[in-house]
Amino acid sequence: DLIEEVGRVFGFQNIPAKATVRTLNFKPLPEARLPEATVVAALASLGYNEVISYSFIDREYAKLFTRAITDELCLANPISSEMGFMRPTLWPGLLKAIEYNANRQVDRMRIFEIGLRFTSEHDKIEQRKTIAGACYGNYLPEGWGNAKRHVDLFDVKNDVLALLKLAHNTDNVTFKPATNMALHPGQSLDIYLHDKLLGTLGVLHPQLQQTLQLPNPVALFEVDYDMLVMGNIPVFNSFSKFPAVRRDIALLLNHSITAESLQQAIKQQVGALLTDLVVFDVYTGKGVPDNQKSMALGLTLQDPERTLTDAEVNDIFTNLINMLQRDFKASLR
Repeated sequence: DLIEEVGRVFGFQNIPAKATVRTLNFKPLPEARLPEATVVAALASLGYNEVISYSFIDREYAKLFTRAITDELCLANPISSEMGFMRPTLWPGLLKAIEYNANRQVDRMRIFEIGLRFTSEHDKIEQRKTIAGACYGNYLPEGWGNAKRHVDLFDVKNDVLALLKLAHNTDNVTFKPATNMALHPGQSLDIYLHDKLLGTLGVLHPQLQQTLQLPNPVALFEVDYDMLVMGNIPVFNSFSKFPAVRRDIALLLNHSITAESLQQAIKQQVGALLTDLVVFDVYTGKGVPDNQKSMALGLTLQDPERTLTDAEVNDIFTNLINMLQRDFKASLR
């Protein structure tokens, strides 16, 4: 009203008229970034259903999942006491959905959500777009040809790897034991992409499962959405016309040595000639000393420009075995 009075006194005819011009710019979309529809379709093909849960949860309920409980994440004027805290993880909403449906005799569920989670660092609240999933009950639907077993750590790990494969990121991912309070201490992993923490996966902690009164185990994952969808543009390499060489080795190792650390060391030692590396057997028991395990690996070597000679392959494997003996205290079985 005041502006109108000023304009009337000044004279509307004295106000210069100028057409409003606004340029429309397209938001840049990197070629390597996956569309959200592609991620959703991939999870749907794996049997997941998308859900949407509240961003606000009960503070006491949030304490079951994380120790990062700060006053900055509390709402000043919440709708209710059960919605007075900004969620630090998407898992509470997923588990609420599973708990609700499990109480109504739904014995198998796979759900996921893409949404915001909130963190407080140095008195500053940050929101991160996150994708999380939960699997409950049997791994496969009931059927005469399907073995009956509950979901486990490796099931959700395969699902996360399937998402990483969409962005061509599987060569840059590593897994390390996690210490998340909501997950089983022996069945949980932190996911690292390019040595940066991408997320966490694992089986719900048995005590938390009992608290939520869930009769069957739950496998969970949660990863940073922006890191997940930013992938690599594939580059074509011509196929080699020369034959490949496959050699298998069986090693006796300390039980604490992981296959992943062993594979990384082998890839670094052999270099570009290594075109395939697979762990096809792990054995403990009769014939293997206590606190040790036998691990069998298959290595495929191939040069794109010439045929490898037996002498060259023997030298490569001699150096490789020396490295394994030196760095991993491994011995040939």
